[in-house]
Amino acid sequence: MTASTARAVAVAAVGDVPPGGVHAVTVEGRPVVLAELDGRLVAFDGACSHAGGPLGKGSIADGRLQCPWHRATFDLRTGAPCAGPARKTLRRYPIRVEAGTVLVVLD
Repeated sequence: MTASTARAVAVAAVGDVPPGGVHAVTVEGRPVVLAELDGRLVAFDGACSHAGGPLGKGSIADGRLQCPWHRATFDLRTGAPCAGPARKTLRRYPIRVEAGTVLVVLD
């Protein structure tokens, strides 16, 4: 991704993401989940890589996001699956925060 092809889309206010929690958004038709990890925000695909479960309705524990459908867990630093049944890493999206607004960077 180059600076000329990347675009940032405003998706939420910083306060929409609860401390230690998740917030679901849609970015140009794509489900994306925002999560707070150790005081900073991260963004990943919002659908579980196993069966498409809504990760925005998941929970966080020990730096892992758990899918509410089949309990697959993903590392919030990398998106890699930690426990099955998911085997595929979630796509991570770069984000920026400007004036209290969360922007997801797309290529």
